[in-house]
Order: sequence, then structure tokens, then C-alpha cells
Amino acid sequence: MRIIEINAKCNDCCMIGFSDTDDDTALTKTKHGYVPRNLGIGGGDYIKIKIDADSGEIIGWDFPDNETISEEMDKM
Repeated sequence: MRIIEINAKCNDCCMIGFSDTDDDTALTKTKHGYVPRNLGIGGGDYIKIKIDADSGEIIGWDFPDNETISEEMDKM
């Protein structure tokens, strides 16, 4: 397996956009601030992910449900 490891520091300037096009309510959010801790991509000032370069999948990522994503973005 080929692995791409990404470690980034964003100093309170993280921008996350989320759009749910499968949902009738079409939830769309964009937030700036800290990296949400409960999305499995890091937390605080840091983004930490590993990507399987062969499949393009994030390694070990438990894909959060829409409600969790929305709640975490509200905390930003």
C-alpha cells in the first residue's frame, strides 16, 4: 500500500465546506475557525490524515453522519 500522510497546521484559519446534495433539505455550510475534533481529520489547529494512494480513500476514517458534521461545524 502506498500512503500519503498529510499533517498541516492552520492557526485558527481552517475553512470547511459541507454540502449534502442527497438530502431534500440540501444542507450547505461553510465555516472558518478551528479544525473540528469529531470529524476524524485532526482537531484544533491541526489536520492529520493518511490517504491510500492506490484507492484514494482516507485510511482509518470513520465517515461521520450528516448530523455529526453539521454539529461539529456549528462549534467552529
